[in-house]
Amino acid sequence: AIVELMLHTVVAAPRIAGRRLPQAEGIERLRPAIEALRRDPAHPPTAAEAAALCAMSPAWFSRRFQHRIGQSWSDYVRTHRLHLASQRLLEQGGSVAAIADGLGFSSPSHFGELFLRRFGVTPAAWRRQRRSGRSLDQQAAGCREGPLESHFLLHCRVERFFPDSASVSRPNLIFR
Repeated sequence: AIVELMLHTVVAAPRIAGRRLPQAEGIERLRPAIEALRRDPAHPPTAAEAAALCAMSPAWFSRRFQHRIGQSWSDYVRTHRLHLASQRLLEQGGSVAAIADGLGFSSPSHFGELFLRRFGVTPAAWRRQRRSGRSLDQQAAGCREGPLESHFLLHCRVERFFPDSASVSRPNLIFR
């Protein structure tokens, strides 16, 4: 009786005017994987585990993630962890090695290599430059994988769909 009443209520409910953003369609199914990464970036789910969290096959998850987010799962995980590292370098006083270990990088040298490739400077230089007040434009000039803001823009794009996700520090940047 209760099930019938609920079904009747759903069918009888008026349709709400409006439409979903085209980009939002399907991204909601990716939420479990993204939230798992955000809860524990040091131990991110593999692509197969992320697919299982989203109740998708690994192949479909990979295609869907690439299409909706614009990066593969592994690229997104790496970029997300590097973003967190850049924030922690500024907000925490710990060593670069401790930050690398805390985010699950295999070694401080591997972390430094990825950070250098992504931001164009070493983690220690990033910390010194940011604390000394160098502008974002001066740092972006050295970035080897595109503009420095590229991940921050991607992060904001994902945040638009999952604004309530915990444990993600938001960058204090002004985008042009």
